[in-house]
Amino acid sequence: MPGHGIVCARTLRLDWYRPWRTAFRSRVIYTYTVSGVAYDGDRIPFGESLVAASPLLLHFRTHRYPAASEVTVFCVGSNPAQAVLEPRVFGSWVLWVTVAMATMGAAHLLGLV
Repeated sequence: MPGHGIVCARTLRLDWYRPWRTAFRSRVIYTYTVSGVAYDGDRIPFGESLVAASPLLLHFRTHRYPAASEVTVFCVGSNPAQAVLEPRVFGSWVLWVTVAMATMGAAHLLGLV
């Protein structure tokens, strides 16, 4: 159930640091209204929040949501407090590539290819 919202803030912070790895987390905070009730949200896709080793990678994912911009918010029909800006699972292509590679490997082992 799509609705309209406003981006309140976009932040980027150092999530954790280790000598061998640094992780940054991006957060987009937005407000939206469903049936006259105001809600706050901070999820872009379903699944995990956006974390990357480089702030630049996160910028490519969040640059579409500058502060004070209008956005389309997708709510879960039975619970409008659960909402996202992108109604898909981020990174699901990894699953499909893994399945394709496993299928090709099995076909090769069985001599079908």
